[in-house]
Amino acid sequence: MAEADGPACAPPGAAPGLAYTFTMIAFWAYGLDTLIGLPDWAAARGIAIAGFGNGVLLLMLAATLLFLLGRMVQFNRPVQSLVGAGCGALLASVAAHLGASLVTRSLVPGAVSGVVLVLPMAGWLLARLPLERRRKRMVGLAGAATFAAGLLAAIWLMAGAS
Repeated sequence: MAEADGPACAPPGAAPGLAYTFTMIAFWAYGLDTLIGLPDWAAARGIAIAGFGNGVLLLMLAATLLFLLGRMVQFNRPVQSLVGAGCGALLASVAAHLGASLVTRSLVPGAVSGVVLVLPMAGWLLARLPLERRRKRMVGLAGAATFAAGLLAAIWLMAGAS
């Protein structure tokens, strides 16, 4: 009996396990880069970022759990949709760092690690998720929109706190 290439239970087009792992590692590097560098960068510009560190750590923990779950249950469409939304949110976060760098005419901490690590890894994972093309677009855009709404809410809350 001839064996098929790769695991027999992998759905067609399933993201390789390394895509989940590398995206998680890229997000951790990006999160730590931002967590370590942003407070000093913001203080030098008179920007208050109260509670920022706790929020980043909670997001890093939630993303870690999501990517681990996504890697473990590649057959579960709702979980893969959440992973796709997470990828969309990560890509929107990188865009926000780049936008902030352009607006402030300075390099925002996390911008380089976002472009070098998160952009290719989250893009690769999103492209390889075992979902239809249309669904990938929808969940990616939903994740990006959710990130944007959360970012605007955080800016509004921080502006009220200062």
